[in-house]
This record gives sequence, C-alpha cells and structure tokens, in this order.
Amino acid sequence: MDNWQDKTEWKDLWLLTPEQVPLLSGMTDKGRLGFAIQLKFMEMYGRFPSSGKDVSMDVIQYLAQQLGLSGDLFSSYEPLDRQGLRHRQTIRRLLGYHPSADSDLRQLFDWLCAEVLPLDPKALHAREAAFDWFREQRTEPPATAHLERIRSATYHYEETLLRALLNKSDSGRASL
Repeated sequence: MDNWQDKTEWKDLWLLTPEQVPLLSGMTDKGRLGFAIQLKFMEMYGRFPSSGKDVSMDVIQYLAQQLGLSGDLFSSYEPLDRQGLRHRQTIRRLLGYHPSADSDLRQLFDWLCAEVLPLDPKALHAREAAFDWFREQRTEPPATAHLERIRSATYHYEETLLRALLNKSDSGRASL
C-alpha cells in the first residue's frame, strides 16, 4: 500500500493542471513535451534541469502519456536552443521567477553566513539550502560554477569565527 501511495503522490506532483495544458497549444509535439518537462521540473525544484539526465524516464513517460506523445521525443529536445530558451522565459514569467543577479548572490552569501553556517559550519547541506533559498526568493539559481559563493561564504564564516575566538581569547588574557 505504501508503494501505491508513493506512486500516487509522485504522479500528483507531475500532473499537468487544466490551466497548464492550454499553454502547450500551437507547439510541436517535441516542444510540448519539452515545455511540460521544464515547467513541472521548475515547479518541483525551483530550477530548470541542467541536462536530460536530471529527469527520470518515469517522469518523461508520465508527462508524455498525459500529452498522448512518445517519451522518445524528449531526446531530441534541446533546452538551450532558441525554442528551449523561449520556453524557459515563458515558464519564468508564469511562475514568477527571475534569473539570478549579482545582488541575489550577495544576499545568498549573507544569508548563508547568518542562517546556515552557524548551524552547519562544514556546509554539508549548504548547496541544498542555497537551492531552497533560491526557490523561496523565486530566483532561478545560477549555473553551478557561480555557486562557488557557497564555498566563499564558508571560508568567510570560518575566518570571522576564528577572529572572534582569537579576540575573545586575547581579551581574556589581557584581563589576567
């Protein structure tokens, strides 16, 4: 029964709503499937898939089935060609997202230092926390290379903590 419930929940998450289906009219079959996959992925994860490997075959087949298409069409869909980029722009608008800017990355840096790293100084979960933060801000995360800010925030936090400990230690010795 648990598997049945899990499968039902999973399918509910990837189900195209009656409001979403009309968005696909006028597109080629490949475009409809690619748009649907990118739309649902963005809803679920707050980002677009970085490659086709990010999306399970079960999801592809399920969305294709809803559209009366073959899941094989997705292998010829290029999310970074003109059509795919137009789809992403439309999806951002629909879901209220915007691409990340330098100011977003600075806010992320400050948030990591203030909220995440004091609880997780090794930043074991910082990447997931960063993706959650982007989703809450309705901001599309930058490319993985730009997420280097997580490491620099960790380094900054460690340096600040060390300085504070050293200052406290020095002031303790001075009072003796």
